Amino acid sequence: MISEKDPAERSQYLSRPDVRAYLQKYPDATAQEKRDLVKWLKAGQSPATNDCNLCDDRGYPLDFIDARRTEKDLIQQHLMYPDEPEEPLPRSPDDAYELPF
Repeated sequence: MISEKDPAERSQYLSRPDVRAYLQKYPDATAQEKRDLVKWLKAGQSPATNDCNLCDDRGYPLDFIDARRTEKDLIQQHLMYPDEPEEPLPRSPDDAYELPF
């Protein structure tokens, strides 16, 4: 099991040639993203896949860090713009008295 505080164990996964090549695409990867990636790799997964089943606009799965960032952006967007307003506003004064059926 990988310890969160043991950099030698983390570097074992992060120094793999495929992971190093992958991380070159993300020079701005945060420490948390790297920790999450190591957990993903330890579970036997590839950095080219994600645990959210998120895909790009062509239907191809996003890689791990892209999926994490997209998920974070979607959550922030949802918090800023909730799906439903608290109470719908009437379209005209007459609509306020109409039954909904």
